[in-house]
Amino acid sequence: GVYTFDYLNASGCASTDTLYLTINNSTHNTDTQIACDSLTWNGTTYTISGVYTFDYLNGLGCASTDTLYLTINNSTHNTDTQVACDSLTWNGTTYTISGVYTYDYTNGLGCASTDTLYLTINNSLQTSVTQTACDSFNWNGNDYTSSGIYVFDYVAPNGCSGTDTLILTIN
Repeated sequence: GVYTFDYLNASGCASTDTLYLTINNSTHNTDTQIACDSLTWNGTTYTISGVYTFDYLNGLGCASTDTLYLTINNSTHNTDTQVACDSLTWNGTTYTISGVYTYDYTNGLGCASTDTLYLTINNSLQTSVTQTACDSFNWNGNDYTSSGIYVFDYVAPNGCSGTDTLILTIN
């Protein structure tokens, strides 16, 4: 605006001063953000939820402050160590070979996440033996006197099932 001020100067003469005034306003912006794991705002990376401010001179040269209201949601990174016999189904996939496997998904907070499986597969044991004997044959603590196919089930040292099959001929 334009403002005038009438007064008597030091010599006693009537005088007028005119003020041409321009008021520039400072800037005060707010920003609300939700991010996964981190957010970079005005050159700074934030990893924790909170309220942050950024002070600067705006385009009109006025001191200004922007405020960030930040919520950080975290990704999920679980690990799972498993030992299984023959196969394991994990997150809908069946694995038959030992190894390290990953499962990518979006967690409940909407963040990209990865779970890791450290898997050891032990195989069941199966053996087959063919024997011919006179009158009887002792196998796994049992005496057999008739020809036939006999099966012996057990738990192997690796914790998996074992099956031995005897194909026996008695003469």
